[in-house]
Amino acid sequence: MPSRYYNPRLARSIANSTKQNVLNLADPVEKAFQPFTQLTKEMYNARMKEKQKYDLQKEKIQREQTAFFKDMPVVDPNVLDSSIRDFATKDMFNKQQLYRQAVETLSGYDRVVTTKKIGNDINYWKGINTSLASYQDDYVDRYNPEQEGGSRMSNVNDASMLEIDRRKANKEFNVVEQDGKYLAVFEPQEDSAIEETIMIDFDAWDKSFIPLERQTKKYVDTLRDFEEMIDVSKRELRWEDDPANLEKLEQKLDSLEFTKDEALSIAVDQLGMAQESYAGVVMQDLDNDGVVGTIDDINIWVKSQLKDNTLKRLTDLRKAYEKNIEAKTDDTKVTAAQIKEMERQNKIASTTNSLLEINFPMDNKGNLNIASSVFSNQLAEAGFSVAGKMLEDGKTGEKFINVRNNFTNETAQISASNLTESDFKRILMELAGDTKQSIDKYFPKSFIGPKEEINLPGFQTPAEEPTQGDGAETSLQF
Repeated sequence: MPSRYYNPRLARSIANSTKQNVLNLADPVEKAFQPFTQLTKEMYNARMKEKQKYDLQKEKIQREQTAFFKDMPVVDPNVLDSSIRDFATKDMFNKQQLYRQAVETLSGYDRVVTTKKIGNDINYWKGINTSLASYQDDYVDRYNPEQEGGSRMSNVNDASMLEIDRRKANKEFNVVEQDGKYLAVFEPQEDSAIEETIMIDFDAWDKSFIPLERQTKKYVDTLRDFEEMIDVSKRELRWEDDPANLEKLEQKLDSLEFTKDEALSIAVDQLGMAQESYAGVVMQDLDNDGVVGTIDDINIWVKSQLKDNTLKRLTDLRKAYEKNIEAKTDDTKVTAAQIKEMERQNKIASTTNSLLEINFPMDNKGNLNIASSVFSNQLAEAGFSVAGKMLEDGKTGEKFINVRNNFTNETAQISASNLTESDFKRILMELAGDTKQSIDKYFPKSFIGPKEEINLPGFQTPAEEPTQGDGAETSLQF
C-alpha cells in the first residue's frame, strides 16, 4: 500500500523542477519547407499535365504516320511484265524506303507533298505496265488481216520504224535510269534495221516511234460514192461526157480537203507510188500561185486522180457497151440511129425503175415540195435536173420550175399546184421519151377536182400543138 508519507503534489513539483528543456525544431522546419513543398507539388502536377499532352501528341503523330503508311502504294511485282519486273521491283523498294523516311521525319505540308510525289513514283510502274499491255493490243489490232481492208499499216513506214514498233509490242528491250528518267533501250541485233542504240522515254511510250497507218479512208469512201454513180450511169447509159455526172463529180470534189499525211498515204498505199515519185509530182505549182508543194497543190493532185480515174471508168464502160452492141448484130453493121434507139430504150427502162422506187416529198398542203433539196436529189437519181432558177407568178404567187431530162434534153415547166405524184411521174416519163401506152401502164392518171385530163408534154391538145425537138420546152397549166 502507498506510504502514508507520499505527497503527490510535492512529487510533481520535484519532477517539474528536475525536467530537462527539449528544443522543438519540427514545427519551424516544417513551416519553413511548406513553400518548397507547394512548389514541388505544382511542378509535379505541371510535369504530369505536360506528359499527358506530350503522350497525346505522340499518339496523334503515331496515328498520322500509321495512316500515311497505309496510304503508301504497294504494287505486286508479280503483276508487272517480265520486261520491267526486275528493274521496277528494285526501284519501288527504294521508293518505299524514301516514303517511310518522309513519314517519320517530316510533318505537315512537307510530309503531304513529299509522300504524294513518292507515291506517284511507286505507282509509275503500274501505269507503265498498263501502257505496255495497251500498246501490244493496239499492235495486234493494227496488223489484223481480218478487219475491213486488212492491215492498217501504211507502206510509208521504213524498216527501222517497223522494227521498233514490233520490239515495243514484243517488249524486247532493257530498262535504264538516266537523269531521273526511265528509258527503254533497243540495241541493234544481228538482223536489225536499226544501226545504233535507240532509247525511248517510258513517259513518251505512246508517242515515240508510232508507225503511220493508212489514211486513205476519205479517198476510198469517195471512190465508193463514185462507184455507185458509175453503176447508175451504166444502167442509164450516161458516160464520161454526161452533164449530170460531171456536175456530181465537181460537187463531191469541191467538198473534199486532204491533209499532207492523207495525200502521202493515198499516193503510196492506194496508188502504189514510190515516195520519191510522189514528192516529184506534188512539188509543182499546180495552182499557179508561184509557190510549189502547197497544200492546195497537193489537193489539186489528189482530186485530179479521183476525177481522172472515174471518167476513165465511164469511158471504158462506154466502149465496152458499144463493143457489145456491135457484137450482137451478127456481123450486120449497126447504124448510129440503131445505137441511139437502144440507148433510148435502156434510158426509159432505167427511168421507169427509178421513179417506181421514188416517193417525192409533199408539203403540208399535199402539193409536191419542189423547193426541197430532197426533191432535187431524187430528180437527179432518176436522170433529171432542174434547169435554171425557180420562177414565180407575180399575180398568183404560184411557183414554177423547169425540169429537164438529162438524156433527151426535153424540158417542161412544172407547177406543184394540184399536181399528184403520179401525174408528175407521167410528165417525167414523157420527157424521157416513153410512149403513152407504157406511161399509162406504170403511172395511171389521177384526177383532182373536175375530171380534166392532164396534158402531158408532147401530146396534142385542142388548145395548142407544141413543137417537139431537142431542148423543146413545154409549159404545163393545171
